[in-house]
Amino acid sequence: MKKGNRLPERLYALAMWGVSALFAVFLVGLGGLVIDDLPRSADRVVFAPVYPADLQKRAEKVREERGALDADRELAKIRLEAARSASSNAKDSFQAWVEARRATTDPRHDTELLARTQTLEQLQGVAHDAERQIEDLDRRQLDNDHARDALEEARQAADEAYKPVYERLVFKAQLHVFLLRLAFTLPLLLVSTWLVLRQRQSAYWPLYRGFVLASLYAFFVELVPYLQLWRVY
Repeated sequence: MKKGNRLPERLYALAMWGVSALFAVFLVGLGGLVIDDLPRSADRVVFAPVYPADLQKRAEKVREERGALDADRELAKIRLEAARSASSNAKDSFQAWVEARRATTDPRHDTELLARTQTLEQLQGVAHDAERQIEDLDRRQLDNDHARDALEEARQAADEAYKPVYERLVFKAQLHVFLLRLAFTLPLLLVSTWLVLRQRQSAYWPLYRGFVLASLYAFFVELVPYLQLWRVY
């Protein structure tokens, strides 16, 4: 008989826990509507270091200069290949012509030989000029690389100098979020504590218990994660 009497009590207690759980879910959903309107993070804090006034202009100038140097070098490379090809063909033709002329005349008094020699030297000079132009462009590209590296170092230095300021701004934003959520959660915890201490024997305790469960959810889910910022800062 005792076991039979306990069964309805257990079912009743289980049903009351169900009422508490349903009421807690209702309160969590209602509180979620309020909390969703509160700031959730410091994502709106923008990392905006202060760079030197002329840094952007210098960087743009370096980029434009590099583009022009790359284009000039490609053209110079094409001219060099064309000049080398023309010089090689002229040299082969000259050698063949010289072999043919040796059988008929003295090369030292041949004006055409002198003209062909001068033409060959001119073609070789064009190739040498193209090589020197490429060497000059390579040197200017190297200077451009150094200038770009210096600008990047200046940018990184500005970023490093701003990082403490940014971290303080993030901390203030997260602290603001934490205080807002604390202002919402703390009264719930105080009321829940009072209910646990004073109203456990009340006929409305299943509803009060649901309120306590919702308060605990708000504390551990909506507030506790923001307590980690004290460890970081």
